[in-house]
Amino acid sequence: MRQIIALANEHEWVVDTREGKIPIAIIAFYSKSADPSHPTCDGFYQYTPETRELSQWIQTEGTWRPRKIGTVTWIDETHYRLDAE
Repeated sequence: MRQIIALANEHEWVVDTREGKIPIAIIAFYSKSADPSHPTCDGFYQYTPETRELSQWIQTEGTWRPRKIGTVTWIDETHYRLDAE
């Protein structure tokens, strides 16, 4: 995660598109499957450096919905604090 943030610091935290500016994010998918050869996509975590927000996305009744976990504060290059919601 720090490497991606370092790259973003060299460039921009947002990307210009035809629809407007979109903040970049880091996504980590997870699976609750007990069978490693048949993983499922049960959700993902999204960290948005521009806002420092960490969210968890889960699918409910066929719709992806976010749940804000908290705000990340970087203490130094390798340490951070998560302020929970």
